[in-house]
Amino acid sequence: MASRFELDGGALRDHLRAEATKLIRTAQRRTLNAAIHRSPLDTGQLENSHRAGNIIVQGTRVSGEVIAEQDYALAVHEGTRPHVIRPRRVKALTWGKGAGRVFARSVNHPGSRPQPWLLNSARAEGTRLGFEVTPVS
Repeated sequence: MASRFELDGGALRDHLRAEATKLIRTAQRRTLNAAIHRSPLDTGQLENSHRAGNIIVQGTRVSGEVIAEQDYALAVHEGTRPHVIRPRRVKALTWGKGAGRVFARSVNHPGSRPQPWLLNSARAEGTRLGFEVTPVS
C-alpha cells in the first residue's frame, strides 16, 4: 500500500509568508519597547519619538522597521565628528545668565560618541527570536 502527497507550492509560500510576518511583527514590537527604554534620556523627546514602521514583504523576504523620528536621533545614534557651530539667524551664540553670560561667533564642538540604542535593541530582541539583525544605511 502506498500513500501519495502533493504539495501546493503557492499555498505553502503564502502560509510561510504569513507566519514570517507575524514573527517580524513580534520582533518589531519587542524592539520598539526595548528601544524606548534604552534610548538616551535628556528631555524625553527622543524617547517619545519612537514608532513602529512598515512591515515590508518582497518576494521571500519579510522585514520590519522601528523608527526614531526626532531630527537629531541619527546624530545621537551614530555620533558626530568634531565640528564648528555657528549661529544661523543671529550674530552670536550666547549661553549663561547675568554676569556669567557668554557670547561667541562660533564654538568648536568636540563631537559626540555613538549611542546605538536602536541597533542594540534590535540585536538583543532579534537574537532572542533567532534573527540575524543587520544595520540599514
